[in-house]
Amino acid sequence: ALSGLNNAGMLNVRGSDKGFAGLGVLKTLFIQSLLRGGRDVLISDTDTAWFRDPRPLVYGREWPYHDFAHADLLISTDCIDSTDDESDGNSGCWYTPVQKNTGMMFFRANN
Repeated sequence: ALSGLNNAGMLNVRGSDKGFAGLGVLKTLFIQSLLRGGRDVLISDTDTAWFRDPRPLVYGREWPYHDFAHADLLISTDCIDSTDDESDGNSGCWYTPVQKNTGMMFFRANN
């Protein structure tokens, strides 16, 4: 996968399956190295706008998100309204067809 990234050159890596996969490998290795170094990692897409510091949320310091304090991984979803999603006869935001979205991910370093 890394060779695919090298071969992508200055091309848009989304236009290259090998290049995009290689970028994913590099991203994973970088996150892994930070976690092994004892650092928590919060990443978001470049089209994500934070209106305030997200750390109180991801560390579970805000109501009603206190359970987040115990999570090793937080990830975003494309589900906007869980109540509306359930009303369509589905089982909420986590039924199979809902797209998971890696636009925001938080990884907690742990042993």
